[in-house]
Amino acid sequence: MFYLARSFGGRAVRSSCGSSPKWTTLRNLIEVLARRGEQVAVAQLLGAAQSSATASSTYGAEAVRLERAAVALRAHLGKHFEIEVGKGRGLGDGGAVRLALEIVG
Repeated sequence: MFYLARSFGGRAVRSSCGSSPKWTTLRNLIEVLARRGEQVAVAQLLGAAQSSATASSTYGAEAVRLERAAVALRAHLGKHFEIEVGKGRGLGDGGAVRLALEIVG
């Protein structure tokens, strides 16, 4: 699954011209990274997604997956969860994309 995210996700994030497809890709990547144990990156991407003025709203299964990831991260990172989410809020859309691309290569 991570290989798919690397091979597909990087292209999708790079080539996405609109904000909605970009953020859908980034939010899907959050779940993959959570499974891979990339807790700090996941917390930062969650923060970026929450604070983005251009990200579309989450709902349904996607919202449930993101909430599960956030709950697991809070349990794992403790007080550092809010610190990393705060860093993510400061990334902006471009910073979130750069972070994702650093991870997926």
